Amino acid sequence: KIVNAAAGSNFSLALTSDNKVLYWGELRPLAPSRIPMETVARGIEKVIYITAGWTHAVALSDCGKLITWGLEDDGTLKGTNKNPFVYDIQTDAEPLNSTASTFIKVACGKHATIAVNQLGEVFAWGNNTKGCLAVQSSSPIVQHPARVKLREPVTDIAASVNHQFFAAINQQTCNVFVWGLCETQSTVMRFCSPVTVHCYSLFEAFCDLATPTAVRAQDEFQETENLTDPDFVSVAELDLKWGNLKTLADRQIPLDMFNNREMSDITIKLNGSEIYAHKVILYYFSDHYRNMFREQWKDNANSVVDMSNYNPTAYSAYVRFVYSGRVEEIDAIDMFDFYLIAKEYGEERLAVECLQFLSEAVCVENVALLFSSAWKNKCQEMIDTCIKESAKNLDDVMLTKGFTNFTTDEWRAFCQLTATERKNQQTADHSKD
Repeated sequence: KIVNAAAGSNFSLALTSDNKVLYWGELRPLAPSRIPMETVARGIEKVIYITAGWTHAVALSDCGKLITWGLEDDGTLKGTNKNPFVYDIQTDAEPLNSTASTFIKVACGKHATIAVNQLGEVFAWGNNTKGCLAVQSSSPIVQHPARVKLREPVTDIAASVNHQFFAAINQQTCNVFVWGLCETQSTVMRFCSPVTVHCYSLFEAFCDLATPTAVRAQDEFQETENLTDPDFVSVAELDLKWGNLKTLADRQIPLDMFNNREMSDITIKLNGSEIYAHKVILYYFSDHYRNMFREQWKDNANSVVDMSNYNPTAYSAYVRFVYSGRVEEIDAIDMFDFYLIAKEYGEERLAVECLQFLSEAVCVENVALLFSSAWKNKCQEMIDTCIKESAKNLDDVMLTKGFTNFTTDEWRAFCQLTATERKNQQTADHSKD
């Protein structure tokens, strides 16, 4: 009897009730096979779970050991044995990553693996492109389990075999966390640190990645409900409702609809320009406008909304995001104002995307201006990013217009923080020597 099964790009695995692990297809270092063949690992008496990524697979034993097959850079581990590799976190883990607890579940992404231990801590390893594993490592490949920083312990984990995208849930608090990288024609999501999403199960956290598109039917769940593994349903079984088309993957809106007078029924007035929009699109894809229409525009008669107090470039980028689900590239200063709009409107996913863009766009020419904006708006994450850049190139930063335009408070704070950061960097350099 088959009790667990998993499949990768060109191989499959099955776990039987009599504790046999079968494979067929092509999975290194095993010999290719067209029929199910048994694979065994020395020192492992009982396997309780198997999972697969695109080119690798992982099994979990009843004593918390991991058995891995596949490409080395894609989530496998080198332990004390070979063919397959057997990894025991109690003896094989590096000192900084070791833990007194054992793994209780494992999940494979496309080219990486995550695991949760008895303490509810999550670890990740494998391909770390663009920091998608959310661990303290800038290396493109993480070879040993590294801890993912979550704000609370979790009870279950999941990953997408088609993407470097991961999720974890605390079933007591019903908090769901997601992180990773997903780039498709209809969806672009990149979270280098875990963010909380508004959903009720691990399955629902992956709705944006589903093909065909799956849509969250949030009105069907009560706040006290908690969907666990036995409650998972297939995408085909999920009830699709037009009234819940809110995910990025669902925005099948022609680009020429943006700022198009034709059929427009609302005008967004900016400082020096206007945007011709459509209430139905704003309603379905923006919580801010949905609340506005419900609370302030109940008669639905107003056709002009005044947003002239916002940066027009940033606000135009926000409306374009509402239509497309994508963040367009704009100047870093405008992007920070875009970030502020996202925070004000409660668009947490969008805010994370903006900050990620800013962290890559900060440079000598704009760092002082960005620090000034971040300081005024008390954005600590952006302040830290600016200070790190300034500490490395302080002489050049002091020659920029942004630096000469600092207020007294901004200048004092910038100097104090930069001096502290330079001292920390020097200490770190000396310790390496």
